[in-house]
Amino acid sequence: MPATIKIDPLNCDSYDTWKIHMRAILKKNDLWEYVIGKIPKPAQTDPKYEKWIKLDGKAESDILLAVSASELIALDGLDTSKQIWDKFMPPQYHKKLREIGLAVIDELLAILLLYSLHNEELPTTEALKIKIMEKLRG
Repeated sequence: MPATIKIDPLNCDSYDTWKIHMRAILKKNDLWEYVIGKIPKPAQTDPKYEKWIKLDGKAESDILLAVSASELIALDGLDTSKQIWDKFMPPQYHKKLREIGLAVIDELLAILLLYSLHNEELPTTEALKIKIMEKLRG
């Protein structure tokens, strides 16, 4: 009987460790190449199509089963494990900030990650100020 591996579900506080654990699970299950798009989806007429659908579905299931219920709504309508994985990747500006040695505080990173789950682009500073003021006014 295979060993069961359990990781904490993805939430706003666990992204960094979740990503590492999830990558390890997907590699262990020989599914990582599907998630990163190294094995692209073949055409429906391709003999490899059914196998790809099955294995990509396994990768998708591994990811979805490790996401907290509150975050699942952001994944509705995504069709492949790559689309789901890409949805959780932090915006590129965060990676660039780390590369030049600037630290991003955890609270800010959590806000940015949560926002990126529900929107394609970050709001402008002015738009964010307006939203904050609206919330404060109640």
